[in-house]
Amino acid sequence: FPKEVTDCPLCQAPLFYSKFLYGHLGHYRCEACKFERPRPGLEADRIEVGTSESTIHLMLHGANYAGLPLKLPGLFNAYNLLGSIAAGAWLDLPVTVLENAVSKYQSIFGRAERQVIDSKNVMILLIKNPIGAMEVLKVVAADPKKRLLIAINDNYADGRDISWLWDAPFELLAGGH
Repeated sequence: FPKEVTDCPLCQAPLFYSKFLYGHLGHYRCEACKFERPRPGLEADRIEVGTSESTIHLMLHGANYAGLPLKLPGLFNAYNLLGSIAAGAWLDLPVTVLENAVSKYQSIFGRAERQVIDSKNVMILLIKNPIGAMEVLKVVAADPKKRLLIAINDNYADGRDISWLWDAPFELLAGGH
């Protein structure tokens, strides 16, 4: 996959990655100016990604929080949750407030939205770029009971250019990957 960030933001020399986590996120370092990934105040020890929900085990300011349930599938939603928790921690919200917010979180329209249509459970997963597509396709490919419909929309509000679809790894759906 093409990486979105390849150059150091300080000196524009190439960044070297020892580990990729998601898209361009990972462990990086610039050999020219020594810029590197800072140690985060919030770390996910383990993320158990499921096809309909996930569980996150994290460390926040040195304290462990095991088994935070997330009613959404996929690594991308776990990262969104971690971003929200980090923002709440930065605002000095008590951990109990953050845990309560996580337990009540529900998806919004089109974002891992669940519907029942003709007595069948349906999940709507929106993709808007190759990295998002890859993560959604991983969720879909992991579900042994999957039945799939892909609808492509190029309406003005959603963006007329759908050429990014060529960079999405639809081969993940072929199995064996």
